[in-house]
Amino acid sequence: RKSLFERMVTQFREREGQDGVKRVVVLDTQYRMHPVLGEFVSSQFYEPEVRIIPGRPASDFGHGVPWYEDAVCAWIDVPHGDGAERRGAGRSRCRDAEAQVAAQELKRIADAVGDSKSVGIITFYSAQRDRILAELEPLGMTVREDGELRIAREYRTTRDGEERVRVGTVDAFQGMEFDI
Repeated sequence: RKSLFERMVTQFREREGQDGVKRVVVLDTQYRMHPVLGEFVSSQFYEPEVRIIPGRPASDFGHGVPWYEDAVCAWIDVPHGDGAERRGAGRSRCRDAEAQVAAQELKRIADAVGDSKSVGIITFYSAQRDRILAELEPLGMTVREDGELRIAREYRTTRDGEERVRVGTVDAFQGMEFDI
């Protein structure tokens, strides 16, 4: 009922108690998100066992999206009446109404900030990723290359040469960082 990682930590802590040799280090500093978001994640998922502390000041996370002003995050409501979720391939899921709204908002944000900021859309399901990419095609943000939808050339890189726009699953975003 315990993961391999949890069993290892328990075993290493027991050994620490026996010989005093430090074997477990908790990574408790978070550098990739605004401190307000980091506080939420810490309080909801890690505390009281671990308190995550911000590694960068809030001023590092300005996004430059005019209609969001200084908001750290925003909620766009897509009512259930606009369309229900459906199954994609395998266990994957998709909701066309959300994909359409996400694609439109991505286009609006990417055009507003230009090539100065990177923008990422993270979804839990590959079917939803594919649907968002399809919704971006009529907006001119994706093109078909070798039978696959890819981000259009003008949206691929920031002026600093970093990836500008990405739509992917949680797994695909592991270790990545985007401005918005």
